[in-house]
Amino acid sequence: MYRTCGVVTTVACVCAPAVAHAVEPLTGPEVVDVVRSNADVMRVHQWFMRTAMDVDSAPGYVSDGIARYMPGKFRTSNGQVFNGTLVRITGTSSGGWGQPRTGRALFGGFSGDVALVDAASGGYRAQNIDGFFFFGGSYHGVMATVGVRFISGWTNLDAAHRFTFGSSGPQVLFRPGTPDEVTRTESTEALRPKQWAAPLLNIHHAEGATLGGAFEVVERQLPDGTYTAGRTLSALRGLLEPEPWIRRIGARYLGVPLVGLERYAAGVDRWGEHGKEARIAHNEGRTPPPSSDKAQYEIPFGADDVMSTGLRLVGIVAVYPQSFLREVEAAWAYSTGPLEAGAKAFVFRRSGKYETAAEAFAAWAPGPYFRIALSYSYNVPETTTFFPIPNASVFGMQFTFGDNRFARPIVPLLACAKANRARVQAIKNSKCEDGTGVQGSSREEEP
Repeated sequence: MYRTCGVVTTVACVCAPAVAHAVEPLTGPEVVDVVRSNADVMRVHQWFMRTAMDVDSAPGYVSDGIARYMPGKFRTSNGQVFNGTLVRITGTSSGGWGQPRTGRALFGGFSGDVALVDAASGGYRAQNIDGFFFFGGSYHGVMATVGVRFISGWTNLDAAHRFTFGSSGPQVLFRPGTPDEVTRTESTEALRPKQWAAPLLNIHHAEGATLGGAFEVVERQLPDGTYTAGRTLSALRGLLEPEPWIRRIGARYLGVPLVGLERYAAGVDRWGEHGKEARIAHNEGRTPPPSSDKAQYEIPFGADDVMSTGLRLVGIVAVYPQSFLREVEAAWAYSTGPLEAGAKAFVFRRSGKYETAAEAFAAWAPGPYFRIALSYSYNVPETTTFFPIPNASVFGMQFTFGDNRFARPIVPLLACAKANRARVQAIKNSKCEDGTGVQGSSREEEP
C-alpha cells in the first residue's frame, strides 16, 4: 500500500533481467493472485508519512521510478506454454509545503503500478494498471491523508483468470482441431477492464503511531474455478514504534521496539500461497482449490536499530485463522559518503513449509536531488519489492529526482540506522522507520 506527502507522477524506469527458477509454467490465476496481493499501496504510503514527520518537512518535489522484470514460462487456457516476461513498473511523484511535526503542512501526489505479462513473440499481453491519488495535511504532529486507488482490471483473461492471448491479433494460440465452441467461448469471455475505485485512509502521530485502512473490490476463487468479487475492507494496518518515548526515558541506545496488527480480507493472497497452489493444480490439469473464505490476522513485533548498530530484528505471528510463526527477519544497512548498501535475510512460512529468502541493495546519491539504486531479491514474499512468486530471482533499478529523503526504499524493511547520510543529517529527532522502509538514524553523529 503507498505513501504520504506530495503530488505524484509516474516516472519511467529501467530494470535488469531476472530469472524465475520455478520449474512449472506460471498460470493466469497465480499471476492474478500474486499481483492482487501487491495491494501494498497503504504500507508504502504510511512509510512516506513517517518520513515527512521525521524530517518535519513536506517534499517540495520528488519523483522516483522502479522497474523489475522476470522472464519465465506461462500457460494459456488451452494448455499451450509460451516464453514471456512478467514485468512490474512503479512510479511516484509528490509535492507539498509545510512542517508536519512542528507546524502545518499540505501535500498531494500520485503513484502508478503496472503489472504486465508479455509474450516473447506476437505482442500478446495481459496487463493490470493500479493508480493511487492522495492528498492530506498535518497539524502539529497529527497527520491524516485520504486517497483513491484506481484498478483497471486484467485484460485477456477468461472467467477463471486463465490467459487468452488468442482473443485478439492475427495469430491464434489454440491448438489445431480445437472445437469452435471452445475458441469462441475463450475469445468472448475474456475479462473486460473494470474501473475499480478503492478509498484509503491513513492517520499518523508524531509519537510513532500509525493506522490505515483500504476499502476495495476483492476477488475470491470459488470451488468451480470461477471468481466472485465484492467491496470490503481489504487491509487494515496499525503499527506502534514509540521512538520519542524511548528517547525520553533514556533507552534509545538499546533500540526502538515495534508492535502492530495487520488484517487482510479473505481473497487477499498476502504470501502467495493460493497462487502457488493454483499454479500446481493448473499444470497438473486439476481444478485449483478455492481461495480462503476467512480473513487473516497477523502481529508484527521486534526492534529496530538494536544496540545502535543498525540491525533490525522483526518477527510476524499469524494469529487467525491459524496460529503459527509466519516470519523471522534480520536486516542491516550502512552508508558512507554518497554510497549506501544494505541486506536482509529471513525465514518465512508459505503453504505449510518454511522457506528462506534474501535481498540486497546498493545506491549512489552524489547529491540531495539525485539517486540511483540497484537491487537483487530471491524468493522474497515482500510485495512492495516484486510479487510473491516462489524461487524467483529479481533484479531491479531505481532513479530518483528531487528530495532524496522521500525516495521509496528499493529494498523495504531495512534497519533505520546508517541507511542514508542525507536522512542522518536531516532527522534530528528521528523515529526511525515504521516497518515499511529505510529511514535515517536518530543519532546526530554521521555514520
